[in-house]
Amino acid sequence: EFGCPVCYHPGKRLPNGTRIYLPRDYPLRTHETIIQDGTLAESTGNSVNGIVGISPLAHTINLVDGIPVDDMHCAYEGIVKRLLNLWFESSNHAEPYYLGRNTTAIDKVLMQQHPPHEFSRCPRSIAKHLKFWKASCRIKKLVAILFVATSS
Repeated sequence: EFGCPVCYHPGKRLPNGTRIYLPRDYPLRTHETIIQDGTLAESTGNSVNGIVGISPLAHTINLVDGIPVDDMHCAYEGIVKRLLNLWFESSNHAEPYYLGRNTTAIDKVLMQQHPPHEFSRCPRSIAKHLKFWKASCRIKKLVAILFVATSS
């Protein structure tokens, strides 16, 4: 609960245990409120608004503005995963953005990609492997899909 380091979004736990954070307006945290919650958490021994104590960095950096966003979980596991699911889940077949009917053509382009050797995974078929794609590959897949979408 309260996993967002920027606001007081409590999130919602799904039956499978996954916690999701739907877009809503929640009050923003400040460095001072994080210190207050941390102080209270340390004195009571209980988490307060998702804070369990005061970070040793609290007197060195601003705990809201000084910590970068975790791009893998926020973007690749969040936004990119959501876009890929919207584009390819059959439940969206009536939507104008649905790409599921074009997986063969998109797969053809993806399979022709030759990523640099620094990338640990080669392109994989959307039709066969979308649900197994790792976060490290999602951004590459998104770029390839956007390339296909804009070049047709």
